[in-house]
Amino acid sequence: MTDLKRKNQSSDGLISELDIADFKTSWVGEYPPGQGIAFGAEDGRILLVNKDERIDKLLPAPGTDEAINGLAFLRDWVGISTRNEVLFVDVTPRQHPTAVRAPYGAHGVIVGPDGNFVAPLGTTGLLVFRPMEGENLPITIKRPRKSELYFYRVISLTGLKGEPVIAAATRRDGIAAMPFDSPERGLHTLTFEGLDAIDLCPLGRSTLAVAALGKDGTIMMCRDVIEETLKRQASVTTRFPDIKGTAYRVLNATGNLIVVTSEAIYCLGQMATNFLQGKTGPVTILEFPIKAVDANIVDEHWLMIVTSRGMLQLDLRRLNWGEQRENGTERRVTNPTILSLPGQGREIELVRVAC
Repeated sequence: MTDLKRKNQSSDGLISELDIADFKTSWVGEYPPGQGIAFGAEDGRILLVNKDERIDKLLPAPGTDEAINGLAFLRDWVGISTRNEVLFVDVTPRQHPTAVRAPYGAHGVIVGPDGNFVAPLGTTGLLVFRPMEGENLPITIKRPRKSELYFYRVISLTGLKGEPVIAAATRRDGIAAMPFDSPERGLHTLTFEGLDAIDLCPLGRSTLAVAALGKDGTIMMCRDVIEETLKRQASVTTRFPDIKGTAYRVLNATGNLIVVTSEAIYCLGQMATNFLQGKTGPVTILEFPIKAVDANIVDEHWLMIVTSRGMLQLDLRRLNWGEQRENGTERRVTNPTILSLPGQGREIELVRVAC
């Protein structure tokens, strides 16, 4: 296999089924951001495809046969997460490549601020690793000093003044946020009764605005996640009766929010853009009857979808927001239900623990 091939494609070119032979994908995302697509396999292998859809590398499982649930790329290093461990590999060509292992199961791994990898480890805390020259490279874990917090998903944000921020979905504690370079300010959480925050996404490049997703499809939106976790009140909390199933993924696609559930994939037209511009009103929803295992956006306009049967690629530029239905798509125009619920939260002191 030398290039990415398509087995099937819808007549309008919107959805393609990818042919990647015996490679059973468990995770897909950007490699590195803006330059290609990375696939992680159920058996631990890694497939890297460049922007021309040519196979760049097929890496063997790096000492693990666990399904990959996250990949991140930082200079010559790759961060790899599974349910059993987090692995950092220096892929610079050399006789003995450097590999650093952390024996903790993770829900993913990202490139965080200041050249650090960050991985959410559930109740164990946040793992932070900064690649550098030398041996015995340190891994640290940030965890609450006294209380318990479940780090499920983590994202890296940059404010208008360049301030680095880490935000996380923390299940029953809702969302949490802290300045990365000022940990003495502590971590603040924001939730409300009944929320189980499963995911969150940034709403732009130089902004602290985020959208968080609850398992029941509730969407919490903050214009400044630091300020709103401090005040314990989100800008907007909504729910759409049209979103069915257990929700587990929210993505921002050039101003449209994408919600992935156990029943379908929902595209919420211009919801992020309108929120940031202070606009309210009905939302156009496109529903695709695709049962996804996971999904990520690559190069802004490709929605890469992992299913139990294989890989799908949806071209976001070809979305038809008009009346005509295609590819089994359902279109609705819906007024969201605005929830007026009292915010709750707490301030949590984190401590650093050497791994």
